Amino acid sequence: VYAKELFKSGKGYPLWQPEATEDDVEVELGDVGYLDKGGFCRLFNACRERDDPLNNKPQHVPDGFVKFPADLSPKKTRGAVDAGPIYSKSVKKLRGKAEVGVYVSSISCGLAVVSCHHRHGGKMDFEFECAENQGAFVVVGSLAPREEFHQTRRMKLYMKKHIDSWYRY
Repeated sequence: VYAKELFKSGKGYPLWQPEATEDDVEVELGDVGYLDKGGFCRLFNACRERDDPLNNKPQHVPDGFVKFPADLSPKKTRGAVDAGPIYSKSVKKLRGKAEVGVYVSSISCGLAVVSCHHRHGGKMDFEFECAENQGAFVVVGSLAPREEFHQTRRMKLYMKKHIDSWYRY
């Protein structure tokens, strides 16, 4: 419900576990992997060289690996996602306020009253109501950046050419 409902907001794929693991870096453009328990598990990065440290764990790269041939220069926008709640169309915010630094995950709908304290001292109170059988929300604690890749046609052709070897991997 969470991912399906919030994906429609156009702010990227909503992960239930968005934080990078201890031994990993954040999700990057070019990452190939899978979703597990609401988090993204990277297998390799198609935009980095075969011997790049990021591609040396856990199982290197697929046989016949070919790096995406373009110079990957994503458009970076600071503060592209405002702090505060993001919610699906079926959810209505009845009341709410938050101090900077608050992050809350999400819950499905009915009537939701959320009150939490952030470990760094921020606090938040929100009340949401859902007009349909399901919906979701997330509260973003601070301005979030966005990175976009605009060579989508080239990436689609590259993916189409290599998807079978990635699947076998």
